[in-house]
Amino acid sequence: MQNQYVAFMRAINLGKRTVKREQFIEIFSSLGFTKVEPFLASGNVIFQTDQLASAELETLISNELEQALGFEVACFLRDLPQLEEIAARNPFSPHQVEHSITFCVALMKRELDEAAREAVDRLRTDEEFFQPVGRELHWISKVRASETKITIKMLEKAVGGPLTIRGVNTIRRLCEKLR
Repeated sequence: MQNQYVAFMRAINLGKRTVKREQFIEIFSSLGFTKVEPFLASGNVIFQTDQLASAELETLISNELEQALGFEVACFLRDLPQLEEIAARNPFSPHQVEHSITFCVALMKRELDEAAREAVDRLRTDEEFFQPVGRELHWISKVRASETKITIKMLEKAVGGPLTIRGVNTIRRLCEKLR
């Protein structure tokens, strides 16, 4: 039976890290995946495989991308039920939501331990709030993404590993496409 996943890649199509749709299709197909379809131009690839999602499968994809592209690419896999759960989740108060303009989700490799939770909490400001749930870090902000003082490097240091960020609307659009 084929399992359907979305691979979210970190830092694709930013700066000189441009990857064309055809390249993604070729690379993912070379791994034996089927129904490979890049989604938007921001490092999201839908595919099917008989393998189960695992850290090893993420590593396989990351290694193949690095070999083909010449730079390191962190990969984060989620299936439709996981994406639907992420899209439906809102761990913030109605007041926070009402006064915010940006709602993102950082996809991570693992759940945060207590030290990482505390480090993330220290990044909180009067304008930006974080809530870890499972392998995701929800981020709501009163400022636009272009105006935030919080960088991906700061978040990665706090969580103790790589992550990639997507807007909740992108997650919702992916869910609609996969249904």
